[in-house]
Amino acid sequence: MGGRAFANRTGNYLRRNLTYSLTHRVKIIDLLQQDMLISFGTKSLGKEFSDKKILVRRWGSEQVKKIMLRLTQIDAADNLSDLRKLPQVRAHELKGNRAGQISLDLKHPYRLLMQPDHDETPRKPDGGLDWEKVNAVKVLGVEDTHE
Repeated sequence: MGGRAFANRTGNYLRRNLTYSLTHRVKIIDLLQQDMLISFGTKSLGKEFSDKKILVRRWGSEQVKKIMLRLTQIDAADNLSDLRKLPQVRAHELKGNRAGQISLDLKHPYRLLMQPDHDETPRKPDGGLDWEKVNAVKVLGVEDTHE
């Protein structure tokens, strides 16, 4: 057997085992972490957000990059307070007729709107939203909230 054939076989073996090892570790880490649960306000919104082509057609590629980044950040967060710590996200509660909704910055003037997705919204004793206990959100859409 030539040296090259042996190296290829060894390389494939190592690559397969390394991939298994990394995948196995990631699965264990995923089980230990509590990522945010993301749902969508409507079935059509969920379909739109799961198909990048549809998103690009509707919002443009620059806006889609921001949308995907925000969804990734939501998914990676343990709870809503983690998003508040990221200054570029500017996560904040809305008031007035949008009370109970949370806004995340996208490309100006648009915002990603969501709300806590719990049977009973976690509240602090003073009545405000308990950002530490919100670990599930429902995405409502992308809108210009200043209109």
